[in-house]
Amino acid sequence: MKHFIKRNKLPCTVIAAIMLVLVFAGCAQRPHEAKLSMPDSVYMKAGSEITAKTFDSLRNSLLKAINEKGIEEAITFCNLNAALLTQSYADTFFIKRTALHYRNTNNQPDSLELSVLEDMTTEMQMKEMLPGSRIVRDREAIHYFKPIIMQGMCLSCHGKRGEQISATTAAQINRLYPSDKAVNFREGDLRGMWHIIFKKTAL
Repeated sequence: MKHFIKRNKLPCTVIAAIMLVLVFAGCAQRPHEAKLSMPDSVYMKAGSEITAKTFDSLRNSLLKAINEKGIEEAITFCNLNAALLTQSYADTFFIKRTALHYRNTNNQPDSLELSVLEDMTTEMQMKEMLPGSRIVRDREAIHYFKPIIMQGMCLSCHGKRGEQISATTAAQINRLYPSDKAVNFREGDLRGMWHIIFKKTAL
C-alpha cells in the first residue's frame, strides 16, 4: 500500500484536538487494552473530524484559486497542492483520497480500498441511498473510510466534456493528467472516498 510521508499543514490546534479524542478514549480503558480495544466509535469520531477539516482546507484553497485565476489555473493548483492536504499527521495516522475513477494515478485504490469502493457503489445502486462511513480493522491498523459525494460546484472539472467541462478546461486536464478517468459524474454520484489509517502502535 502506498502512503504519503510529507507532513500536512493543517493548524496544530486541529491535530491536537483530534489526538485528545484518541488519548482520552484510550485512558478510559486498562493500559494493556487501550492499543487494541478502543471502540470503533472513537475512530469514527476522529475520522469524521479529520476529513471535515481536511475537506474544508481543500475546498477553501481551491475556491480561492478559482476566484483569483479561473478554472484552468485551479486545475494546476490541484495538481501541485492537493496531495499536500492529504498526507500524514504526527506519525499517528495517514489520510488519502482514492476512487474507482481517479484523476491522479497516485490515488489509484489498493485491494482493500477497491473492495470498500465496490461495496459503497453497490449500496448506492441497490439501496438508492448514500453509503455511510465505516471502520475496517486488520493486524496493523484501523482503517476509516468515508464516501466523497460529487457536488455541483465540482462538475466544471468532473462533469461531462463539452457540457459542464469546457474545451479549455479539458485541454488543461489532459495536459496535467493524461490518464484521467474522473469525468462524466453527475451531482450526487459517488466520487470516491477518504481513507484514514490509524496505526495501532501509535495509540
